[in-house]
Amino acid sequence: MTLAFIFMYLSKSLIVAILSCILYEISLSMKLTSFAAWINDILPNNSRASLLSAISTFANLANTFMFIFVGHLVELLDIQIVSLFVAIVSLFGAIMFYRLKLISKTINLELSKFNV
Repeated sequence: MTLAFIFMYLSKSLIVAILSCILYEISLSMKLTSFAAWINDILPNNSRASLLSAISTFANLANTFMFIFVGHLVELLDIQIVSLFVAIVSLFGAIMFYRLKLISKTINLELSKFNV
């Protein structure tokens, strides 16, 4: 919620703030879904939490800088162009999140065959 207020102040637009928060949530969901299976298989238990924390921190910083950049683009360019850009990126993120969920379900089904 705090992010929405920051982006609304930077972009002077409620629509861009809402789309930015949606994009942030989608990217957070994608990050956690895609790395969870990989990290569980590769890393031992004691180093898994620290790596997940580092990845989460880095991704949050990258998302923050991207949204600040979008806010400055809104000030420089026309609001409709940047809103369309954010909407397209959000749609792409939603599609990728759906595809990752399907891939993870397929991987889980394949792995469950070996645990019989």
